Amino acid sequence: MKKLLLSLACIVWSLPVVQAATITVSNYNGFAVHGVADSTGTLVGDNGGHGVIGRMTISDTEIQDLIAAKDFVALEAAFEVFAPGAGAFSLGNLEAGAFEAELSASTVPGETNAFADSDIYIWLYTGNNRSSATNYLLAKLPYQFPEDPASGPPAGPVEVFLRPTATFFAGAVSEETHDYGLGDGAVAILQMEVQDHNQAPEVENLNITVVSGGTVSGQVVATDADEDELTFEKVSDPTMGSVDFDTANGTFTYTANAGITTQVTDSFTFKAFDGTIPSAEGTVNITINPAIPEAPVIDEVEPVVGYVGTSYEYQIKIANLPQGQPTSYIASGLPAGLKLDAKTGAIKGIPSKAYESGQTAQISAKNATGTGPKQPITFVIKSVPVEAIGTFVARVERASDNAADLGGRIDLTTSSKGSFTAKLMAGTLAYAGKGYMTITEEDSEPVVNVSIQFLRKGAPTLEANLTLDLSQGPGYAEFQLLGSLSNPAIEQSGVDVKGVRNTWTKLDQPTAFMGAYTYSLTIPEEDKGDETIPQGTGFGALTVTNKGTASFTGKTADGKPFTVATIIGRQGDIPLYCALAGGAGSLVSIPEITTPGVGTGNLNGLSGIMSWSKPEGSTKERAYRDGFGKINLTLSGGLYQGAPVGGIVAGLVNTGPTDMTAKNAWISFSEGGLADGDIETFSFLIMNRKVTSVGQTVVVAKPNPKAGIDDPNPNSISFKLLSKPAGYFTGSFVIPNAVKSNVRKVTYQGTFVRHPDGSFDRVGYFLLPELPDVGEKITTTPMLSGQVLLSDSEPESDPEP
Repeated sequence: MKKLLLSLACIVWSLPVVQAATITVSNYNGFAVHGVADSTGTLVGDNGGHGVIGRMTISDTEIQDLIAAKDFVALEAAFEVFAPGAGAFSLGNLEAGAFEAELSASTVPGETNAFADSDIYIWLYTGNNRSSATNYLLAKLPYQFPEDPASGPPAGPVEVFLRPTATFFAGAVSEETHDYGLGDGAVAILQMEVQDHNQAPEVENLNITVVSGGTVSGQVVATDADEDELTFEKVSDPTMGSVDFDTANGTFTYTANAGITTQVTDSFTFKAFDGTIPSAEGTVNITINPAIPEAPVIDEVEPVVGYVGTSYEYQIKIANLPQGQPTSYIASGLPAGLKLDAKTGAIKGIPSKAYESGQTAQISAKNATGTGPKQPITFVIKSVPVEAIGTFVARVERASDNAADLGGRIDLTTSSKGSFTAKLMAGTLAYAGKGYMTITEEDSEPVVNVSIQFLRKGAPTLEANLTLDLSQGPGYAEFQLLGSLSNPAIEQSGVDVKGVRNTWTKLDQPTAFMGAYTYSLTIPEEDKGDETIPQGTGFGALTVTNKGTASFTGKTADGKPFTVATIIGRQGDIPLYCALAGGAGSLVSIPEITTPGVGTGNLNGLSGIMSWSKPEGSTKERAYRDGFGKINLTLSGGLYQGAPVGGIVAGLVNTGPTDMTAKNAWISFSEGGLADGDIETFSFLIMNRKVTSVGQTVVVAKPNPKAGIDDPNPNSISFKLLSKPAGYFTGSFVIPNAVKSNVRKVTYQGTFVRHPDGSFDRVGYFLLPELPDVGEKITTTPMLSGQVLLSDSEPESDPEP
């Protein structure tokens, strides 16, 4: 008798896991204890597990559908067991190698090798029968006959063995728990899963009543014995009205048709669904009664809250619709600024007066039946929060689609009426806006928003959307105004807007910040040596007054002066924007004044990043005509402190009131187009001739031909201290040339910057004309910016030019 060897693979259908139990089966292993165990390793016992082998009379798709519906009765009816009786086996008491013997089953006469044209299935289960099994696994075993003709298939009835010796694996994991697998060289663990015996949800019918033209809301009721999460489905629609049905929770709103003059009934049907099985249909029965006209009755409401200056709208509600459908409305005693639309019942307007304790208005409505009773409605109109009233100044960040990347500034003034006026400086242009704030409440706290439209002639309108911070006292926020400025015509065009409110008063002055400051503006390290960018150090002065105003003056390193007035915030932040004169660029920053720790002996510091850019200039522009993109300058400075009585300015060494030959200042010049040997470091003296005075005297050595002393100042360097602003200095030097017309006399300027720890920087810039080419004049050639540095000791070597 020949034996046909089948090469097996495994396709498994299984129920969605509810309570998975792993069934481990041993086979073809004389050393294993054979049995079936659940996920805890407990054996199911003799005859506790069973199996059958056979074929299916339906397609894979139909098998999947029956499994999804959990229709195991139909699934069992479609399963044909090979050689009934012999095709069934027990899993609870198998002997070593017995599974091979048990699965060797012959087909009945007349069905000789009938399975040769169909796939083979094995069905393992625990329980009394397949249709009520608590655990089950159905596996499909596709086959392939050997290519050797001597191996078959046979011509007549034979016993056909399923003995996949190379691909059928079993092994004892322990004495009680075993693995059984089907696969191509690898063990595939057979998993059997608990059949949950899912039950269909049950629904209840519902009866409701409504009048013609009226609306009623409700929720259908369903229960599920398995406590599954339920959803709903509307099966049929009503015919005498319409329904809005929420499938997520079964809530609905039914609106009856208007004009029904006799009592009628309507209905719609629904089902509940547990994710697997739908319920039977439920019915919502609706009784519709005719609507008998009544005088309108105003619905009672809680006090209605609004704010002075904030656009307000309230719709009067009718309690007895549709019988009391009004034709007009009446109101008396409304808050100032609000008006009633007698046709629609809408109360609209902008409240102009606060009613903190409430203003009670009498509201009624009427129709052909008559006028309904007056209903008192209280309107609580709150004042504009004091923290939202005042003057705000904000910095607008640079953006390529806004003012040619020059940045800007918003000045906002708000009033107790809720109104505002605004001014936007964008580049060199100014735009105005006005309107009313929008005040709402979140968690019973006011939230103030400001939306501003800035109209631009011949260009899209710019829109600012701002929020005002209302914190106060020790909890003052760093910024009282935050938001964005955008061009609605361009997607994602919003740029950052940050600002502060001037909160200072006569009784609450910015004492910690008041005073005169000096500062320097230094280019980034990576830009040093780049001749397309000014190499000098810009500088300036800042004055903070007792009114909270902050006035900046200064010069950029290309020689452009600037002046700007702004305000200082509670945390020392100062929003700054300045369009440089003549379209020479802009400065954008929010520098901050920092106060020293108690007992440190330090003074206030001033720091930040100053964004500087310059567009291409006219032909008259001599310094950096081609312009340059944004440069982030380091702003560094502090509260300025002049010379002490009897002392020397800027922390220089005091050499005494009489010795005029000493030196305590060394000035050097670099970059700006200077060539080697053009100018050397020069030393001179700044002295105080009176120990009771703060006056300073500058002593520059002069040549003495009679004494045979060479000229100690070949570049004719001069130096002068300026009193306004305090801390500024200026001077000049000469670069000789054999051609008289090419001799270059250069003015330089700078400032002394005192840092919080008492140390000083003494820096500035100069502008040096380039030597002319043939046909050019030195008065029209381009100028380059260079660095000025004043030291309190002799440098080790001259800086590289």
